[in-house]
Amino acid sequence: MPEPAFVGEGRSAVVTGLLEAYDRIRAGEPAQWIALEAPSGWGKTRLLRELYRQLAAHRQPEPHYWPGDLFGAEVPEEVGARRKRLVPEVEHTPGSLPAFMWWGIACSLRGGVSSASLRHDLAQLQAHADYLEDAWRHVAPRHGRWRSGLKDLGFAAADEAAMEVAGTAVEAVVGAAIPGLGLVRWLGERGVAGVRAAAERRERLDSSERIAASDLVAETAAMVDRLAVPELPVVIVVEDLHDADAGLADLLGSLVSGTASVLVISTSWPGRTEDNEHVRRALTAAGDRVVRLDHRSERAPQPFGVDASLAALDPAALEAIVRSHYPQVEQRTAAHIAGRYPNPLALELFCQLPRVRRRGRSGELRLDAATIAEAPAEIRGLYAELWRELPETVREALSLATLGIPVLLDATTGAGEWNTDLLLAALRELDWPSLPEIAEALHTGSDAYSWARSVSTMLHTFTERDQREIAAEDDTFLFDEDRTEVRTAIGAALGAFLTEHLTGLEVAERHHLADLAAVLHAEGFLRDPDVLADAIRPAAELSWDDQRDLPRYLRLLTRVIEAGPSPDRLARAHLLRGHAFQLSGRLVEALADAEAAAHAPGAPELFDLEVLNLRAQVLTGLYRTDDAVRAHQKLAARMEQVRGAAHPDTLATHATLASALSQAGRGEEAVELIRRTVALGTQHLTGDDGLLLGMRGTLAALLGDHGHTEEALSLLTALEADCVRALGPEHPRTLTVRRNRAAGLHMAGQHEEAVELQRALLVIHHQALGPDHPSTFLLRRQLGSALAEGSDPQEGVDVLTALHAREVEVLGWDHPDVQSTRRLVAEIALRTGDAATAVRLLERHVQDCERIFGADSLPLRTAQAKLAAALTHTDRAAEATPLLEDVVRALHTLTEPGSEQMFHARQLLGRLRAETDLGAAQEHLRACAQIAITRWGATDPRTIDARDDVARVLRAAGRLAEALHEWEQIAGDLTGHGVDPEITGYLEQTLAEVRAELDSRGA
Repeated sequence: MPEPAFVGEGRSAVVTGLLEAYDRIRAGEPAQWIALEAPSGWGKTRLLRELYRQLAAHRQPEPHYWPGDLFGAEVPEEVGARRKRLVPEVEHTPGSLPAFMWWGIACSLRGGVSSASLRHDLAQLQAHADYLEDAWRHVAPRHGRWRSGLKDLGFAAADEAAMEVAGTAVEAVVGAAIPGLGLVRWLGERGVAGVRAAAERRERLDSSERIAASDLVAETAAMVDRLAVPELPVVIVVEDLHDADAGLADLLGSLVSGTASVLVISTSWPGRTEDNEHVRRALTAAGDRVVRLDHRSERAPQPFGVDASLAALDPAALEAIVRSHYPQVEQRTAAHIAGRYPNPLALELFCQLPRVRRRGRSGELRLDAATIAEAPAEIRGLYAELWRELPETVREALSLATLGIPVLLDATTGAGEWNTDLLLAALRELDWPSLPEIAEALHTGSDAYSWARSVSTMLHTFTERDQREIAAEDDTFLFDEDRTEVRTAIGAALGAFLTEHLTGLEVAERHHLADLAAVLHAEGFLRDPDVLADAIRPAAELSWDDQRDLPRYLRLLTRVIEAGPSPDRLARAHLLRGHAFQLSGRLVEALADAEAAAHAPGAPELFDLEVLNLRAQVLTGLYRTDDAVRAHQKLAARMEQVRGAAHPDTLATHATLASALSQAGRGEEAVELIRRTVALGTQHLTGDDGLLLGMRGTLAALLGDHGHTEEALSLLTALEADCVRALGPEHPRTLTVRRNRAAGLHMAGQHEEAVELQRALLVIHHQALGPDHPSTFLLRRQLGSALAEGSDPQEGVDVLTALHAREVEVLGWDHPDVQSTRRLVAEIALRTGDAATAVRLLERHVQDCERIFGADSLPLRTAQAKLAAALTHTDRAAEATPLLEDVVRALHTLTEPGSEQMFHARQLLGRLRAETDLGAAQEHLRACAQIAITRWGATDPRTIDARDDVARVLRAAGRLAEALHEWEQIAGDLTGHGVDPEITGYLEQTLAEVRAELDSRGA
């Protein structure tokens, strides 16, 4: 039987309006989100399928890429099989390319884990990726894809041929051709195979990249933003929006708010939409690009015409649906049915009741009103009658299946699937009667009767929530004791099941087992804490996958730790939770877990390396520099002992050790170590190896940090060309090198060039990574700092203030990056003369650092030194000296004598002491000058400033000859180095004044 005809003039007008919205977007108008709201079974999905048919028939060229119907050649007869079907089955026609991308998402059929659900949805893009790439190449150049997003970023627009930033083409600024779409490669890395491969690399200790949870949503939004140009729009249809998770809601909000040619059409139940805080936030973010139409709307908004309506179907339309089931139905019978069932789903369910079908086998149907009234009036009751008509074995199988569904034990999990293979393993242990028949029913029978659908190889889910509840509540086959017995058997079977299937588990299956084990353990059905740990670990190893999932991993791993598994499993749980805490920015808690894992008895050798790595990384993040260096040194020594000096992991640990040495103020040691490491890596790794490229980037960064700016820029230029060739222009490592090159230009005093490059890179970061990616945040911080130190401090403040607000929203107030941005805003406020604001910001920053990092931490002491500097510009200047003295005392135990933190604290303290105690001032300032010479070289502006301080104090003390000698040495060192003329002019004037003063004394 074909699907019932699409009926209702008002609904046909709704489809016309949706086509109008599509045409406008294809013509270049902004993205739009059309939210359709009506009760369950109202025909919203049917309307979406009609839209698809119209697009397939009239909005694509010959030969057609998309089939004419979502169902293909065979339309399911059962209405349940047509429910929530939004994804077409495409068999490619030679020579065809897509004119649009149709992306169907049914929220009620997604799992409870945001990242896993999104990866499952991305499979639709992956299925069409090759053809989308080809179609994009044909149309994107006509739309100058790099224009997207620039208006929001405040950059100059360009013509159709090339994007420009501040009058210069992005290609020229960045130094490479604008890259292609890269959809196939990106999906390969972000899809199921990619995530499993990345999980297998989890133990690799390559720390040359930034430690941060990825944001799959932001990356997906960035990729779709690039894909969706006007001549290749993306149509995203979302059913049951009220069940959307945070990730999907954020994705939709981001896409509609951006520059992509995207049409989002969502369906939901009235009232339920606003109950979902994630959806509510996304709709607010999309603002006036959202159009809402519900079944009570008296007048449809644009782009709909005056006739568009989601109101109840009129009797004639409902009777037409009855006739699609029973062509020869008596008119009075059709009218009675339409009158009793104004809901189209309820009407079709009634038509498919077995007792009705028996009366209408020939297509004729004659029922009086009293007979029709004997059937249930509501959808739930109709499903219950259909349930009773299912074969007994199918009903028993589905009743048993509900016992393996986590959400029925804990509604917060959102996991509505069951694992058929695990359930059957448990039933075999119980020697359950008629097991072969039940197995057949679970594998094929439930799908055949449209009560369940496959999610993965092992996972199935009920099509409707009503169906699941009916199956769970049926007491025909199970006593409460039976339910307890089966659930306990599932818990008992988990251990052997994991042993047999672990390596082949799909991502969704990993997450389901973790949720199932957690709820079974909480309810007392799983008693073995070791099995609980083994079931949660496969999912927890994906904790880096998306930052939105981190709270879930923390809850699961805390349950394992509190359950008290065997020492090795307990240590592993502490390690995994430590990683999750680290990715969440909760570094003190991460360190506590690292310490707990380190002291666990019986940990294997390689596990010991992982613990050492986590501890070293967290100590580095906490700025406990001496402890961090020792931890990295111990890790490097153990790694060399276990894996050899030239092993990639050993090379990586030496690179991170070099960074730790640099942070501790031991710059020359750091540079020497990273030079040796790069040289060894060059001998044993290929030139295109990602680790070697990363270590070369670390070398350039450390050279730049320690006064070797010209060599650093030279290395970065060569490295950038190699990364583009080996990895591609938008690979994260390539972008890191480009950010570092911009920072190097800034350090070299080439502020305008640095800002120009950073602006261009920000366009690419938004396109390639998304606006909320950690690397994008870092680049915005660098841009704000460069602007503030250049010609437009106010723009720098504006950039950083906006960044801080967004970081707080995405990362949380306590994240170290949020604190870094806050401190930077305060520093700029002080430089621009707003000392009161700087003090207010820094006082809060000091409090936060003490709470987050601890009373004896380097971040706290650094924050106190910044506060002291701000206080000197207010009427509270007297508070600065004792505060700085306390900071300097603490730094002697926290850092090396030659650290940058020590330099800044002692320099300020020396300048303050010069007002009351010239001898103490000279001691501090001479030490600072020596630190600067060691760290940055004799001609670095910071060194010149420090040496000038020494000469000034000598002059103030009346020791003119010594002061003159200091200034003459400075001038001599600067000869031939192309120093800023303002500095040389100052030196010439000062030297003349001091010589004249000496001459006058001699006279």
